[in-house]
Amino acid sequence: MPDPLDTLLEAMARLLEQQAETPVVRPAGEGNFRCQRCEGCSDCRFCSDCTDCVECTYCDGCVACSGCTQSKMCRDCERISHSQLSRACDDSSYLTLCVGCEQCVHCFGCVALSGGEFCILNEKVGRKEYQARISELRITLERRLAAGWRPSWLRDDDDDEIAQDDDDPQLVEEAGVDAPVPRTDEVTMRRPMPVATSTPAPVRESGPSVVRARAPRAEQPSAPRPAGSVVTARRPRRP
Repeated sequence: MPDPLDTLLEAMARLLEQQAETPVVRPAGEGNFRCQRCEGCSDCRFCSDCTDCVECTYCDGCVACSGCTQSKMCRDCERISHSQLSRACDDSSYLTLCVGCEQCVHCFGCVALSGGEFCILNEKVGRKEYQARISELRITLERRLAAGWRPSWLRDDDDDEIAQDDDDPQLVEEAGVDAPVPRTDEVTMRRPMPVATSTPAPVRESGPSVVRARAPRAEQPSAPRPAGSVVTARRPRRP
């Protein structure tokens, strides 16, 4: 007589195989509460003008974000809050114009940074200096946003390369930082070491990819981008 536990485990293994072959994908557009003009979002609350987001709250104009709160015009981000105009950032808060950052707080114009705090262009500065320089930048940023400007890494295009418009303003240059703004196609998948300070921010020896595997989609994702870009492949849209 077979062991009852072995029988159960064999049956459970079959269920797991079935789940792997046919994963349950919840249809987009369900579970939202008081969202306005959103498309393809699920389980979001009090959001507006978002697309393909999941479990976000009080977000505005975000695309393909998950678990984000009080963020504006971000794309492909997960678990960020109080951030804007950022892409592929995770587990962070108070980011502006950042790409591929992780576990960062109060960063402006940073790329592929991990564990940064009060940083501009991946350079750590003092809290008071950060606040003073950012307050000036935000005035210019809001004016240009009102005029319709958007950073190149947030544009919705299907080109193989993310265009860098020479006419786009480089806001962070106005902060008085000597280092140039990194282009997204010049940043490798390895996160750069932060600028050395008396209290350097913790940095991973080798940072994770800013694009992670997700549940299978009904439609095929776009072709992968060339290796070496911090936005090597856009996270696929939900069906």
